Amino acid sequence: MLSYAFQTLNQGNYDDLAVESFDEMYDLLAAILAKGIGIQLKQGLYREYINRQEELPVMRGKINMPGTIKNRLAHELLLTCDFDELSENNLLNQILKTTVMLLLKNAKVKAEYKDDLKKKMGLSYEELAYEIIGEFFDDIDNKSLKEAINEAYNKKFFVREEKNFLELYHGPTSAFKDAALLFLPQIMKAAKKKENINEEIVILTATSGDTGKAALNGFSNVDGFKVVVYYPEKGVSQIQQKQMVTQEGNNVKVIGIRGNFDNAQSGVKTIFGDNKLKNKLKENGFLLSSANSINIGRLIPQIVYYFYGYFDLVNKKKIKEGDEINVVVPTGNFGNILAAYYGKRMGLPIGKLICSSNENNVLTDFLNTGLYDKRRELILTESPSMDILISSNLERLLFE
Repeated sequence: MLSYAFQTLNQGNYDDLAVESFDEMYDLLAAILAKGIGIQLKQGLYREYINRQEELPVMRGKINMPGTIKNRLAHELLLTCDFDELSENNLLNQILKTTVMLLLKNAKVKAEYKDDLKKKMGLSYEELAYEIIGEFFDDIDNKSLKEAINEAYNKKFFVREEKNFLELYHGPTSAFKDAALLFLPQIMKAAKKKENINEEIVILTATSGDTGKAALNGFSNVDGFKVVVYYPEKGVSQIQQKQMVTQEGNNVKVIGIRGNFDNAQSGVKTIFGDNKLKNKLKENGFLLSSANSINIGRLIPQIVYYFYGYFDLVNKKKIKEGDEINVVVPTGNFGNILAAYYGKRMGLPIGKLICSSNENNVLTDFLNTGLYDKRRELILTESPSMDILISSNLERLLFE
């Protein structure tokens, strides 16, 4: 295994790096440490950009780790490191801990899904959601996770494939976001209880139309939560606006802004980045969270319906198990198509992921040219949920 690890590092084959046992894991780590690691840490997602490079004293020489593994490692370190107390020694510990986690997670996903898809063909939507979501939220006990899923979906939401279209609008708000925003309040309640969080959690959400109503509906009258939705007053459809402003509940607030969705989303991110404000809110018994897909708890449940739709095609004998399908996704903030990408990484036989845009085709241009240029006028169209120039979830794909 040690020679294989050296060969893998020398060839730069980082995308398929995986291990099947702890012995292999430690051998691979030994090879990485023996080669030496040059790593650049970026903390620019949530605070100002910080670029720093550490050469660890226990290592001889230094290499740069290009590609997927380096990006994943840097991203996970970004989320787990206390940068205010960073030193060479605890950086080494963080690299070891994070590398172990990434390698095991990669191996686990490959083993669970590529070799075990057939067993999941006949599961209900709730059962399939438990299998998939449980791979990510493994710090929630099985009983609580099942209860959250059943409370979210049972008799409230279903998915149907019709003429090769995946119908995702069979929920209380008729938006595909119901698939995630019925589940998110339930899993956040379970996590809040598990972590003994006494503060009220304020859900800040920017919407281009569909997320807002789904978030308001999902969190309405849920104890321990408040939800505030910002929407562009001239950037959503009349139906979407009426859906939001008529939402009942003693813990909901809807605010129309003069601007577009990008302005609303940037404003929410600015609030999340204001540490003084967050500390003041905490002193008064409030914590902030989001129902946008910047919250990974909003994104993970969307993986489920891609598996369910594929299995439905197989069960209807429209395709054979193992056949690849192409997935076309109308895209604005890149969350829905990113969920399909995660499904593909988990073993779902997806060939091409086709990003469909409207006149605000910043993503189409990026995928065709490699240049992301938001310096253009936002065009108001008949598909307001796609009227977006700053696609937050694209950053997640780039880290992958």
